[in-house]
Amino acid sequence: MSSKKSMYEILEVLPTASLEEIKAAHRRLSFRVISNGQGMSREECETQLKFLDVALHTLSNPSTRDAYDAELAVPSLELVPYEMKEATPQNEVRALSLATEIEGAYKLAKAEIQPVPGMLEMTASTVNASYRSMKVVLRAIIGFTIFGVVVMLGRGAVASREGGVVITPEMRLAEEKLIILEYYKKYGERPASRAEAEFLELENRRKENEERAAAFEEKRRQEEYQRFEDESRRQGDQIHEELVRQEAYEERRRYYEEQENRRKEEEAKEEERMRIQRELDRYRNY
Repeated sequence: MSSKKSMYEILEVLPTASLEEIKAAHRRLSFRVISNGQGMSREECETQLKFLDVALHTLSNPSTRDAYDAELAVPSLELVPYEMKEATPQNEVRALSLATEIEGAYKLAKAEIQPVPGMLEMTASTVNASYRSMKVVLRAIIGFTIFGVVVMLGRGAVASREGGVVITPEMRLAEEKLIILEYYKKYGERPASRAEAEFLELENRRKENEERAAAFEEKRRQEEYQRFEDESRRQGDQIHEELVRQEAYEERRRYYEEQENRRKEEEAKEEERMRIQRELDRYRNY
């Protein structure tokens, strides 16, 4: 059985390396694979990059890193092949099967060995946590493409120029390949050169801006029409309420006016009755 490297050895860092050192090593080694990949097939190049990504995602997360550090004490559970140059696309399937072997090794040990009380629970917790976390990480990495690495390395190349680092023709060629590959991953078309990729990118952005502006204008018109409808409805409701108030006011005014007229008529009748009564009383007194 061939020896295997740990993830720390894959990234060429110490087990005590900090998160920044791990990220820096990942960027450096990824750029090395891209720059010196002329002698490798595309599958081999992508496989090496995926191994680097697995190591980065495992060691940059505290929980998965702790679980992996616990696994280093069990040599049979190491997940990364020693010879990365022998990697093939089938290693993607092998990576997932290795995660399954973790669980199988644990079940076998549980069946054949009687541990010290309390040790079995601790070992089960460690291995199960590592199995779940590594399986999630591996599936996520396989689902990702090289696009994320391309963007990161492209930015690193720009930053290196700004820092005064000499850019070799090989690095420029690798950067051009990164830009072309980035465009291909984004739009599904492979331009012939970096200049064409940049031109097509500008053209796509122009079209996106025009579509965004047209969508914004359409949304503005719809909102303006909706505001017009709402304002018209509000004014109509306001006019209706005003008419209702005026009608109610007129009705109350007529009611009070009728009451006042009726009162005056009653008073006039009462005065006339009293006048007649006075006249009758006066005639009776004669």
